[in-house]
Amino acid sequence: MGEELNNERRRRERIAADISLTCRVPAQPIKARLLDLSHNGCRVELARGRTEPGASIVLEMPNGDTVQGQVMWSTAKEAGVRFARSLRPQTAIMLGLDDGQTIVVAAQPEPASDSEGKGVLHHWYRNLIKVFG
Repeated sequence: MGEELNNERRRRERIAADISLTCRVPAQPIKARLLDLSHNGCRVELARGRTEPGASIVLEMPNGDTVQGQVMWSTAKEAGVRFARSLRPQTAIMLGLDDGQTIVVAAQPEPASDSEGKGVLHHWYRNLIKVFG
């Protein structure tokens, strides 16, 4: 039951990992190992042991990127972290979450039109003709 609830709350699937890194909880650097991760969170094994839920954490990734988050749960040596924001694309590729082939297409706004329905370009052209004309 608890496992099902945990999976329902996750926005994206996690992948297994075994990556050494340094993290700061809240400011003291400690060695850690990334055990699994998604774009929005991870599970880490901390060398120092238990960390209190709610604590701020900063993960220093192998590529030099830093990821801020919050400890959501912890046991004697592990902690679950929710990232403050989704991983940057370069970091996700470096960690093996993405293959670098995914193309994100942003939604294109619909072109605005003037009252005559001839489009914005026509509107700007008319205004330029009036000014320089």
